[in-house]
Amino acid sequence: MNEKAEGTHSHLQYALRFQALLRDAAEGSNAFRRYQLIAETELWSFYSLADIVSGISASEELGLAVDQGVAYFVFSSAAASADAQERGGFVQRLKMKLPAIPGTRAYAYLAMTNYVREKLFEGRDPDPKLLELFAKHYNEERRRYVDYCTPDTCEPRFHTAA
Repeated sequence: MNEKAEGTHSHLQYALRFQALLRDAAEGSNAFRRYQLIAETELWSFYSLADIVSGISASEELGLAVDQGVAYFVFSSAAASADAQERGGFVQRLKMKLPAIPGTRAYAYLAMTNYVREKLFEGRDPDPKLLELFAKHYNEERRRYVDYCTPDTCEPRFHTAA
């Protein structure tokens, strides 16, 4: 195999492992429904294709192991969602004060981050500097991906500060 083909193969293997580990984290956290087909559908609607591709690209760019990449992806997604909700109107900020109810986005983010914290970070919080660096690379990749897409093929899920 030539160098370009090896690089593409390596990138594809990383992406497949990233998606499999993300799926495992969703299943392990019980963030989504118990029925496999419904859970799969919820997971892939929870994180858009643009989110996942950007997370994979940011992880590879930073040289993170797949499990670290998934962990930082989960944490930065949850942080971006919380930030967007905090900047929302009165009702959005009020929702932040309520406990997370199973079946809601807030519950899914909470369950996923708790699972990742326990399984991949052994109960510790992620490195804040690396999380910030991941978020920066993720946002750059996300902008690049969204600029590449047409409005019919992908829409941004949420906006975060760079």
